[in-house]
Amino acid sequence: MTNWLTELRYDVARTSAQESSGLLKFTDPRDDTTVAGSVPIVGVVMPEAPDEVVAMSATVLVESAETIVMLALRFRAQTEARLDEIGDTLDNIWTKRDAGTLGAVKLIMSQWASGASLGQDEALRLARSATYYLTVFRPLANRY
Repeated sequence: MTNWLTELRYDVARTSAQESSGLLKFTDPRDDTTVAGSVPIVGVVMPEAPDEVVAMSATVLVESAETIVMLALRFRAQTEARLDEIGDTLDNIWTKRDAGTLGAVKLIMSQWASGASLGQDEALRLARSATYYLTVFRPLANRY
């Protein structure tokens, strides 16, 4: 059985791809289904290839009646315009998103937290980060 945080990350990636108007691509390792797009969403490690990619991690910040998860996205592209397109797409999906479900997790709200330019890598690709806080109601054995 998959951990709830892993499932949340997969469902964030799937939702991002589904709502990106064909820009983002995600293959769900749970069932090998692919949402087609041109920019892949991967796990925590930023791969050397392709030139355009989004890497994602999720970390629990606060565990209480409502759990707060930090969703950190790093993305890169070869041009500033393309980097802006990826960033704007992610921002439109995850800023001020209210309610919904992501797998077994109920999303209460998502909000922008921070972002930064990460400069260029050795291949002259531009990179940026965007961080969002997801307030969720997650399944717990003793929660009623």
